[in-house]
Amino acid sequence: MKSSRYTFLILFISWTCFVIGCAVSAAYLNVSSQYEAQASEAVEAMQLRDSTTRSTADAIDMEIASAKQFMQEYYRYLQAGNREKLLELVEDKDSFYTFRELEHMTSYIEAYQNIRIYVEKADQADSYIVFVSYYTKLYDIDTGVPGVSQYYIQKNGTGWLIYNNSDHLSLKAQKAMKASLRITEIKTLIETTNRAYQQALGENDKLKEYFEESH
Repeated sequence: MKSSRYTFLILFISWTCFVIGCAVSAAYLNVSSQYEAQASEAVEAMQLRDSTTRSTADAIDMEIASAKQFMQEYYRYLQAGNREKLLELVEDKDSFYTFRELEHMTSYIEAYQNIRIYVEKADQADSYIVFVSYYTKLYDIDTGVPGVSQYYIQKNGTGWLIYNNSDHLSLKAQKAMKASLRITEIKTLIETTNRAYQQALGENDKLKEYFEESH
């Protein structure tokens, strides 16, 4: 009898422990499941944020690459004196070089060499301030003339337009153009170009005479 009670007691305790164990396990699994779900959601949120950041960065990189390609194209047409194509790339066609002005330029400019393009974000979306450094190769003069030009470009459908008339720029855009000149990299570029220009004039008398006559 004692043995039967003892056996029953053991079975009862075992069963009770089993029930409690199941309840604890169920609670643990429920909490664990909730935690895993929350953790999974957090990971997904982080991945989404990272993906968005990467997508934004990739989009900006693509825009900058497109802007650089556009400016390369502009200088190719400028070197060739192709006014018809150049007019497609500027916002104000009326204030662009006349046919005679462009013809005169191409008569003494043989090529634009070592072109480097620096792109800075402008005051609004789809707009950039561009600095182009280059060496101008003049006919019959071996020494290249270093120079830097600043542009304001804006998206135009799938392409770009150069705002070649400063009067067509907003006050905010004009301020952004001036502010970009204070960017450390750009300041260094302009200072370096000015020194190289003075050095070129000092080393080539023919070049110096040319600029003295043209001014």
